Amino acid sequence: MKTNFQLPPKQIIYLLKIRLIQFYYRLMKLDLYLYDSSKLSPEINGLDPLLVYRSTPADPFTLRRFLKKLIDSKLISTDNIIDIGCGKGAGIFMFKRMNFKKISGIELNNKVADIAENNFKNNSAIRIYCQNALEFGEYSSYSNFYLYNPFPRNVFEKWIKIVLEARRGRVINIIYANDFCSDILFQLGFIKLADDIDIWGCSFGYYTLNS
Repeated sequence: MKTNFQLPPKQIIYLLKIRLIQFYYRLMKLDLYLYDSSKLSPEINGLDPLLVYRSTPADPFTLRRFLKKLIDSKLISTDNIIDIGCGKGAGIFMFKRMNFKKISGIELNNKVADIAENNFKNNSAIRIYCQNALEFGEYSSYSNFYLYNPFPRNVFEKWIKIVLEARRGRVINIIYANDFCSDILFQLGFIKLADDIDIWGCSFGYYTLNS
């Protein structure tokens, strides 16, 4: 017997809003469409799926709401932020809207990194690195990190240790969407100061390490 599946009204409204955002991106001549070819599987681009996940941006409405909450409550400064696995730069676009001063992104997929670089080519405060996050050598320049679950647990463990080795006594803040490896952060002494959840059930956490 056939059944008709229907999305809840909230999710239908959400998808309509996404369409409006996509139209806005087109007007701005930005290739930041949320549900398109940026979701390339790692294999297509010669990447190892055991080391990196496909590029998929976070829900922009939840990310904006979460950032605003963190900024308004003075839990985070807007001096700098780096997006680990930035894709085409949807997160970077939001950081720019929220007036972060120094914004960077790391993207391993060279095709997607080229698109991100082109999207922000006229903004000197934004820099895109096409590089393996485990080989990046400038983490000491950042105190704020953003991730949307860009790689598996074994890579996350290596990455966070590299970040901590470069911290030099600085406070480390991590905005972590789809935070599957949060237990690793807790084991390393991070505390969770804020959280949120998007319409699809994806969790956002804000973690900080002071000592």
